[in-house]
Amino acid sequence: MIWANGYDGDLSSGYSFAVPSSDFIVTLGKWHDGDGGTDAEKVGTFAHELGHNLGLRHGGSEDINYKPNHLSIMNYFFQTDGVIRDGKGVFDYQRFAIPPLPEAALREREGLGGGADLRDYNTVYWVNSDTAKAVAASGPIDWDQNGRIDAVRRRLDLNADGALNGLAGTPNEWSILVFNGGSIGKQIEIARLFTLARSQYRKMPVPELTEQQRSKIRQALPQP
Repeated sequence: MIWANGYDGDLSSGYSFAVPSSDFIVTLGKWHDGDGGTDAEKVGTFAHELGHNLGLRHGGSEDINYKPNHLSIMNYFFQTDGVIRDGKGVFDYQRFAIPPLPEAALREREGLGGGADLRDYNTVYWVNSDTAKAVAASGPIDWDQNGRIDAVRRRLDLNADGALNGLAGTPNEWSILVFNGGSIGKQIEIARLFTLARSQYRKMPVPELTEQQRSKIRQALPQP
């Protein structure tokens, strides 16, 4: 693992060489006009990129991001501030499974449908492309923010990806961690180890969190 200033000329927070893998970088040196990331941004990004090395993706077991049914630092909403539990940010992977969330047929009374595990947690979702909302993760959720819990199913793009998808359920991430990614456990000489690392490099399907994206989240979701 390498702490670096940046890569590819942009303000990306880091990079995992593959999922799973044994190599990753954290690149927050250019953030905040070159002052570097805050302690929270460093902790969250380190754990986020390590999560990719351990086999986790931005949507749990898939690459779709900003899912309100994904309470994990692998979700960009929580990467640099932590998952909201008991009113505090906790840098953690999801510790229990949450069911799928059908954006085209949301039942507000059912909320996330995750039961008692969701007690004390908040989730976050996009109300629209410029506004995000933090709400209690347990119990009914007023997804459309009209002041009532509707009996009629709602159609809303909760992760602002431009589509009404069935957001797949998310797993207990601690139960699916992969500990032998990349070159871990390989007993070969150093030169071949570097060659192996290069051969296993994979371009991530979506860019990692950038400072611009983090700024958009902060503007859309004012911090307490």
